[in-house]
Amino acid sequence: MKGSLEMTISTEENQKKIVIHVLKCKHLPKTTDIPHVNAYVKCAMVTLNSPSGHHNTYQRTAVHKNSTEPVFDHKFNFDLNNSDDHEKYLQLAVWHRNRSLKRSEFIGCLTVSVKNILEKNIEGTFKLQPQSFLLRPAPLIVEIDDSLSKHEETFQRIHEENNDNLLLRYLELSNTKSCGHHEGRTPFTLTRIIKKSPEDAFGFEISWSKPPKINSVKTLSKSSGLEKGDFIIFVGDTNIVAMQKEEIINLIRAQGNILTLEIFRSTGQVSSREIIEKLASKNTPTVELNHSENLKLEKNDLIETPRSHKISHFKQPQVCFQPTIGSGVIV
Repeated sequence: MKGSLEMTISTEENQKKIVIHVLKCKHLPKTTDIPHVNAYVKCAMVTLNSPSGHHNTYQRTAVHKNSTEPVFDHKFNFDLNNSDDHEKYLQLAVWHRNRSLKRSEFIGCLTVSVKNILEKNIEGTFKLQPQSFLLRPAPLIVEIDDSLSKHEETFQRIHEENNDNLLLRYLELSNTKSCGHHEGRTPFTLTRIIKKSPEDAFGFEISWSKPPKINSVKTLSKSSGLEKGDFIIFVGDTNIVAMQKEEIINLIRAQGNILTLEIFRSTGQVSSREIIEKLASKNTPTVELNHSENLKLEKNDLIETPRSHKISHFKQPQVCFQPTIGSGVIV
């Protein structure tokens, strides 16, 4: 069974309510029958030993089209009205909506007992389980990230990709929860907050480069300080530099009527060398290649490869971006 679900489950109101925050799925499987995954998540609180347990009322997210890593950012709420509810189970099932056949097809599930939730909140990314586990719960399996440590992975990818714009995917937001109109939450970005009414659009058009670029700006977005030519680095707290078009659109829609963006405004004065220096300002990471060879950031801002071959593309005068591959209006 492939795929995983990132979520948190907690209690509120003195354990009278359970809140399930479904964040996103990862690595959902594609098959010959399912070349494009249109995923959604259903959640129900059921009594497993009841003959009609699987017919309980459920809640669900919207369908996220054409994405194996959909970002839902959706919350489910279930009230615990009596002690019998403590014997129930929460079922979370990920489904694919087959639009051509007009039916839903099962991808994977997680089942958690309410008792376990009352004892301890649940948080993490968990591997999806087969459909039989809806009525036969098994322990949650945490998805283990076998990759290198965060800093090591960053510098190895910078070395391998040889692509300046992707350096921006490694920017991290500061801990500041609120910032001024002209301040940014990274050393290289500006924060822009756009508020709209439910019937309006945010009023800007995106060219689907990496990172996405603002192609045109209407009155509502202009008043927020957004400008044509700005590159979008974060939507909310999510770095979108390397994300796909559908994932970005779904993420923007999930923000509701208040959209917070971190944008990079290219002035020709910010070099990728500066970005590397900022990334390395706290620690200079080292990737262990073998017992005698290391990949590291030197003081002259060149990357040393295992063969001692120096790559000097980081000395380019400004950040470069991939070419535009299309455009579309965010609704």
